Amino acid sequence: MGIVGDARKVFDRMPERNSVSWATMISGYAMQHMAGKAVEVFGLMRRSEENEGENEFVLTSVVSMLAVREFVDTGKQIHCLAVTNGLMSFVSVGNALVTMYGKCGSLDDALRTFELSRDKNSITWSAMICGLAQSGDSHKALDLFRDMHFSEIMSSQYTFVRVINACGGIGALKEGQQVHSFLLKMGFEEQVCIMSAMVEMYANCGRVGDACNGFEYLKEPNVVLWTSMIGGYVQNREYEAALGLYCRMHKEGIMPNKLTMASVLNACSNLSSFEQGKQIHACTIKYGFSLEVPIGSALSTMYAKCGNSEDGNLVFRRMPVRDVVAWNGIISGLGGPGGFR
Repeated sequence: MGIVGDARKVFDRMPERNSVSWATMISGYAMQHMAGKAVEVFGLMRRSEENEGENEFVLTSVVSMLAVREFVDTGKQIHCLAVTNGLMSFVSVGNALVTMYGKCGSLDDALRTFELSRDKNSITWSAMICGLAQSGDSHKALDLFRDMHFSEIMSSQYTFVRVINACGGIGALKEGQQVHSFLLKMGFEEQVCIMSAMVEMYANCGRVGDACNGFEYLKEPNVVLWTSMIGGYVQNREYEAALGLYCRMHKEGIMPNKLTMASVLNACSNLSSFEQGKQIHACTIKYGFSLEVPIGSALSTMYAKCGNSEDGNLVFRRMPVRDVVAWNGIISGLGGPGGFR
């Protein structure tokens, strides 16, 4: 609990509380991602004799914490409360609700709230576009982005990243190139987050050369961009290029992350490169990575595909959690040489 716990002790001892103190306590929990506690304090406020009525600051703080499926029903109740109290006229409340519904996967509710919002700003549009893109509805995300563009609403970098991801998700190369051209005009080409998304988009569309050009454009790419490029090579079956780029990354002293190592292990698997795979396994231990997904599944698959079923089985059994990717990975190794018996 830390500082928030201390704040709660002070809050509980206050002889009187007003809307500011309630909102501050709820916001404190919200900033610490403690949704349950935020909802608890909100309930106490509503039952309190000191309740001066919910305002837009309180509702925005609470709704921002409910962006997980388990709280979607609570979010709907607070939505009803906002309508009843006439708080939907505040853009911040509408934005919070659209974001909440989008992150919870309730796209119909998100779209309905978006369409009923009278005063939409860039945050409103971005929240809806991001919700559609994250839920895999890339076509609708792109259509809404076009509407946003024609409405002359300026997009944020975060929105552009989601739009580029949407293009890559459905292989919309032409639209992706158009967005790329627009970003060049806006001067966003040196933003690492945007360039990483561009690299992934071009790789998803099979344009590895364009992805590589985007990668090389930045003088100091971060680990996310390195990982995007390595993953792009693997996705397009250029496994040796992926291993070569990883070696270059290692020489330049860039610390890899779990996704980097998983992609490199996948390259070793597809090349049946057992010795390199063992070296990468040693690196994962050196870097302190555990056998959780995605590294555990990539390791077990690599050993199985390289004909070492014993070590593959050992890694698989030691994984603390196995998801569908892990099971599919190990099963795919059964058909190779030395598969499990």
